[in-house]
Amino acid sequence: MRQMLDNLLAGARPDLNTLTWAFGEAVPALRRLKDTPQDPEWHAEGDVYTHTDMVLDELYRSFDTDIGKSIPPVVQRELILGALFHDVAKPWTTKRMEIRGVERVAAPRHEAQGRSLIAPILVDSGLSWESLWHVMGIVGCHQEPKLLVVKDKPPGEYKRLSRKVDPFRVTFMEQADMRGRICPDLPKQLEHLEMYLLGSEEYAPPGWLEEWRAHFADLTADRPLAFRDRVFGEAIRAVEDGKIATPEEGGFLVFQENATPPELVVLCGPSGSGKSTFIEKHLPDYEVVSLDNLREEMSGDRADQTMNGQVRQEAQFRLKAALRPGRKVVWDATNLRKDFRSMVCETGFAYKALVTLVVIHLKPEDNAARNQKRTHAVPPKVLASQLEGWEYPDVDEAHRMLVLDGTGQVRGAFGFTEGLPWGLSHG
Repeated sequence: MRQMLDNLLAGARPDLNTLTWAFGEAVPALRRLKDTPQDPEWHAEGDVYTHTDMVLDELYRSFDTDIGKSIPPVVQRELILGALFHDVAKPWTTKRMEIRGVERVAAPRHEAQGRSLIAPILVDSGLSWESLWHVMGIVGCHQEPKLLVVKDKPPGEYKRLSRKVDPFRVTFMEQADMRGRICPDLPKQLEHLEMYLLGSEEYAPPGWLEEWRAHFADLTADRPLAFRDRVFGEAIRAVEDGKIATPEEGGFLVFQENATPPELVVLCGPSGSGKSTFIEKHLPDYEVVSLDNLREEMSGDRADQTMNGQVRQEAQFRLKAALRPGRKVVWDATNLRKDFRSMVCETGFAYKALVTLVVIHLKPEDNAARNQKRTHAVPPKVLASQLEGWEYPDVDEAHRMLVLDGTGQVRGAFGFTEGLPWGLSHG
């Protein structure tokens, strides 16, 4: 896999069969693409393998255009990987379903599942974190640009999507995705992509987020970091929700926000990833709401899953009691499902807390090895199930998001006005 990544950076343009050979052991789903059907009207070319092969051919042809020739090699590699993996979750998500009165072959949520699938597999593959994040964005968001246009979404949604994926990268790959299929509405689909790119240039131009960050960093320069980051985070949430349009319109937040907001840290990572170690090292003064500890307290067995409803209810009660001005609390659980994270983060938002999502991102084999060394190790099948069902977080779930490796070094940081908290440093 590393050799192929080097080859791609050097300008190689391998076909899908070669790429499957190089990545198939790490990503077995690639070997199932030939057996995964697609809707005969939307994808008259056939199965997912045939489609992906055509997409790669179209992408390579696009590299020979004037625009394509100007794309740096590292970005070309990201686009190739985005094309390779863009439908990688279809083997699990494809099913027959009725859509507007017609039975179709569809793969709902294959984008998000594909993003979650490749994240742990490629984390130490030889890609930089920045490149991996771009590839994850292409895979996880490649359907969204057209939907913004079709559904006539407001400007804030263009800003929201631009934080998840680079507009140019996703549009360039998605144009190849569209041309790599046989469908009656191809011209219309390509027009949607052009309209999306024009909308992004107007509503979410390169550097817009840094302009907002600089504005609020200057506006709150004499305030504590928690206050600064919450004001900035709330301003971004407000513009994405269509409540404000310019940084200046968000100035009222400086006077509306509590001078010492409560702080809520929500951990996210499989069993054995190092969440408890992170708390002990970096958050010793935070009150801990631990689902495992509550299970042990309520049933005598931290592994008992029969009382999950009561455990979560009690955890929510304790969380709300802890979210008071100036107080700090950490929610200690795997939080692999988005709906579980959302419930906790939304509580933090409602109580005017600074909400930080801390994601601990390891290779599956490293996670398994660390789990085995734990005092309370979970069975290998449970860990495998956790990894398979992990819904990888995104930047709009909290005010701030940190992605850490197994040593506690920061891979990615989002939503910070200036510097990192808790003595953390970039790896």
